[in-house]
Amino acid sequence: MNKKILILIAGIAIITLFYCSATTLYRHIFSEEAMPLDEHIHLLEPFLEVIRPADIIGKTPVVVIVPGCLHTVSHNPSWHDLFLESGYAVVIMDSFTPRDLEGDALERVCSLLAVPGFDRAGDMYATVEYLRRQDWVDADRIALAGWSHGGWAVMDAMAFYEERKNPYNISGEIPNHLDGVSAIFIVYPHCGFGTAAHNGFLWSKRIPTLILIAGQDRGVDPEKCIKWHNKQENPNLRFTILENAEHTFDIPAPYNRDPVRFSEEYLREAMNMVRNLL
Repeated sequence: MNKKILILIAGIAIITLFYCSATTLYRHIFSEEAMPLDEHIHLLEPFLEVIRPADIIGKTPVVVIVPGCLHTVSHNPSWHDLFLESGYAVVIMDSFTPRDLEGDALERVCSLLAVPGFDRAGDMYATVEYLRRQDWVDADRIALAGWSHGGWAVMDAMAFYEERKNPYNISGEIPNHLDGVSAIFIVYPHCGFGTAAHNGFLWSKRIPTLILIAGQDRGVDPEKCIKWHNKQENPNLRFTILENAEHTFDIPAPYNRDPVRFSEEYLREAMNMVRNLL
């Protein structure tokens, strides 16, 4: 074989190895210091927003809302109405206020420089465990719903769950991991650098899951998610590409920083799919 071709192949292999290793290195370096699960719950509990259906008595299923990097500033509350109408309570998980990240500081999250998705995965473990301890919660019917950066967090949480490993920022024993999670809904997640999806984790748990990808996404790279999905062999994982949708297609004004991306048609389609999922 030509020497130049050999050198080129070797160079590509080295770059590929470095890039994959860099992702793993980033995940370990940028994760915050680990704390016991109960301390993690104590950190988050005051900032969990709980909305319960008015007409349900007794054990209630719950949807844990995991918003994007700008938190609920860029979240469509119409989703809450859908979940409540479907008989679920809504719990909005706030990863940012407990860490004194508000306003312009949230741009650091969007730039992957603060509170990465793998740390929010730890927040999810703490939130789910907190809910399991509440006497009004149906602990076997907890759904996770993540948007963008929050979608990354949900996918990383599932990656840790698949391996029965602790998220990086939780130390000690986790009694239930994510047992009791019965449905998952993810919209335009980040699947690139820094994510478990980028490292190629396999999603095998038999949990009904819907992932919606915006085909014209400019906020994240949809091809990364498509590449990840093509390696999956899970009949419970429904992966749908909305070909002409853009990032935040389901968020109208005044919540969307770029309202032209909003599509009433795609929002309606997404909501119908989620109704069927639940």
